[in-house]
Amino acid sequence: MATVIDALGEALGRGPALESARPLRMREPDSVFARANAVDTALVLDRCGIEHDEEFARCPGCGEAGALICRSGGIKCLHARCSAIGPANFPGLRLNVDLVAQHEGLSPVAAAERICQWFSLKYSRRSAPSGSAIASAQWNRPLSLSDHRGTARFPTHALGEVLREWVEAEAAATQTPPDLAAVVVLATISACVAKKFEVEIRPGWREPLNTYWLVALEPGNRKSAVFRDAVRPLHDHERELSEALRDQVQAAAVAREIKQRELRRAIDQAARSGLPTDRQCAAELAVELEGQRIPVIPRLVVDDVTPERLAAMLAEQGGRLALLSAEGGLFEMAGGRYSDGVPNLDVLLKGHPGDDLRVDRIGRSPVHVRHPALTLGVAVQPAVIRELARKPAFRGSGLLARFFYSLPESTVGRRLACPPPVPAPVSARYHQLCTLLLRIAEHRTDGEVESFPIYFSPEACGRLERFSEDLEPRLSAGSDLGPICDWANKLAGGIARVAALLHLAGCREHSGYSGNCGSPSESTSEAKPVHHGYSGKDGKIEIEVETIDRSILIGRYLLTHAQAAFAFMGTDPEIENAKQLLSWIVDHRVSKFTKRDAWQATRGRFKKASELDAPLLLLIEHGYLAEEQPDERAGQGRKPSRSFKVNPYAHNSQNTHNG
Repeated sequence: MATVIDALGEALGRGPALESARPLRMREPDSVFARANAVDTALVLDRCGIEHDEEFARCPGCGEAGALICRSGGIKCLHARCSAIGPANFPGLRLNVDLVAQHEGLSPVAAAERICQWFSLKYSRRSAPSGSAIASAQWNRPLSLSDHRGTARFPTHALGEVLREWVEAEAAATQTPPDLAAVVVLATISACVAKKFEVEIRPGWREPLNTYWLVALEPGNRKSAVFRDAVRPLHDHERELSEALRDQVQAAAVAREIKQRELRRAIDQAARSGLPTDRQCAAELAVELEGQRIPVIPRLVVDDVTPERLAAMLAEQGGRLALLSAEGGLFEMAGGRYSDGVPNLDVLLKGHPGDDLRVDRIGRSPVHVRHPALTLGVAVQPAVIRELARKPAFRGSGLLARFFYSLPESTVGRRLACPPPVPAPVSARYHQLCTLLLRIAEHRTDGEVESFPIYFSPEACGRLERFSEDLEPRLSAGSDLGPICDWANKLAGGIARVAALLHLAGCREHSGYSGNCGSPSESTSEAKPVHHGYSGKDGKIEIEVETIDRSILIGRYLLTHAQAAFAFMGTDPEIENAKQLLSWIVDHRVSKFTKRDAWQATRGRFKKASELDAPLLLLIEHGYLAEEQPDERAGQGRKPSRSFKVNPYAHNSQNTHNG
């Protein structure tokens, strides 16, 4: 290990370069930053769940293997794409604080304090006033307040072997961000097992396995190609089911037509004769006709469909259906495109938690679906996300809080002209995995798909509970997740759903099962999931700690992207307040100011000076401001107002005014 670090030091300017590269905030020996960054980086990686060995770790910047551990101050990524990350004179270095800030979705100050709490370190807050993450004299370009991209990269290593291989190969083949393929894959796996399984975290807390996913990318990012490749196993299986039932459907249709004609003749005969026997015969034929239904052609996936038709199809398909689309037309139709602007959100709202769906409207057949399991996976343009906030019914009803968001960085401008295709074995393993999951418990009882329970082990339940405990203080009105507490309140349940998906996919990877998994024509006993390598202790399917850790890692990714999504929607009042304050700074070319100056200039928006604390902190964390250390002052009297310096780049940023 020492030789590798020495070689790195020689390549980057050996000697005191590492120390001099650290920001000035680290020079204070007892500062929160110095204490946090002095921790052995390998221990921090372990705590974050980032894979590593003695010399290399998975890069937190680009998500690929090949990041070199520098235990004395962070990790250095060897990828050219990450060379711009880190201090100017030591690019690519990811300090402990930066690692945890990105991984946990925290500000630098909160990340430093989190590390100190993890390892019971004492520190002084004197050198970290009010969240100042920039105490260096060297300024970097600030981050946009309205950047619609998430700050974290999808942890593909958390998906498991088969899914990870396919996601990374598909991303390389289509030259798209791995986030896109990962989101669509998880939506596809959810569609394969929804309603067939449900997960019990603890007695009294169960979650279905259907999920809602939304990924936002600009046009030209080959979203349709990724959707087509990911969803192909569902279309293939749907075609197989349709072909297997084609003759049966035609025979049932003919038999029903014959019965209808017999009924019409019996009614005519009873009307003419008036005999009780003829009336009894007509009534019996009517009862027989009612029970003689034509089998419904199985549908697993839909694309362009109205909410009304979606509810009817859910009823026809036993309550299980997936809407997977590379377009965002769903939101237009749900928002009232075909209903004079009146939103129709019932099927989307009730399809996520599995609440019974009842629709009774004049001119339409009534629809009743018990415990619907609707899976959504849609790709939209970033502008669509902003439009969602303009429909109060979407946020007020809780619909936006039901989605997992992914807002990856576009690869346009950095793509290879002739990328390698997905290797055939990788594609075959993914296709086989989806097919095996689809064929589990394909039988139905009274039109309903039977659900099989999955349980959390006590250790896994404890791990999720600790995550919830850590999350809870951040949900209060004054905390960082307060503006999206409706979404964050559902995160623990969403993580449990993802853990169950990973567990089922992992069981298939390691069960060693190879052969026919069953078909709709097989007996019920042969199709039960306990006969397919899933059963654990006492015949129970049980999720272990390792799986919930991987799911939590994905949950942290989703948390940072949800924050970016809701900020981009403009639904975060603190973001909007920060924009207003930044507008004053830019319009008046302010280079230095006090908190009192800012309040006097913006009193039309901020009624009290304390209301400036949150937007000032946001501007500091995004690199627009740096807080100056107040001079020590003895004696009584009012303390001097907090003073701030403005990043010169703030006046030159094209996106400063409008984000």
